[in-house]
Amino acid sequence: MRTHDFKNSILVGIEGENLIKRFLETHNNVISIEDVSNIRKYQDQDIDFIVRLKNSPNPVSIELKTDTYDSGNIFFETVSNKENNVPGCMYKSQANYLFYYFSKTKELYIFNFKEYVKWFEENRESFTLKIFKNINRKRNGTYTSEGYTIPKTFLEANLNPKFFKKYILT
Repeated sequence: MRTHDFKNSILVGIEGENLIKRFLETHNNVISIEDVSNIRKYQDQDIDFIVRLKNSPNPVSIELKTDTYDSGNIFFETVSNKENNVPGCMYKSQANYLFYYFSKTKELYIFNFKEYVKWFEENRESFTLKIFKNINRKRNGTYTSEGYTIPKTFLEANLNPKFFKKYILT
């Protein structure tokens, strides 16, 4: 059983958000970045940022995951809370893009969300299901989350570069 430390998760998330904001600010085609991670409507949609681009009439939305582990895998969460029938972020998010940042290795993976989920469904049998019993100290309870571990090397070798990019942030 692993313990979900809500305070630590918030701090890790804030660190990742600040880094990604700086990363986005370096791109010439970015007009504005709105952090919506504390707005309930966007929390329910699993969206952290709304970004306006010069070459797009519509804003794009981003969900950010910051991972502190260095397992060589990315986690594809299919069920967030099994006891309460809460789908995992990968099925719940309404964001256009998933930014998955590994803080230890400074790797940033950017996925077109819909294409990533579609690709996962087509390749699901290639991955290992992981089930986690979690203790949530904030809510004094336990819950089960599920998802698949996908080797980063497999992603890099098999995803279409039109829908996937990798950066090393400094």
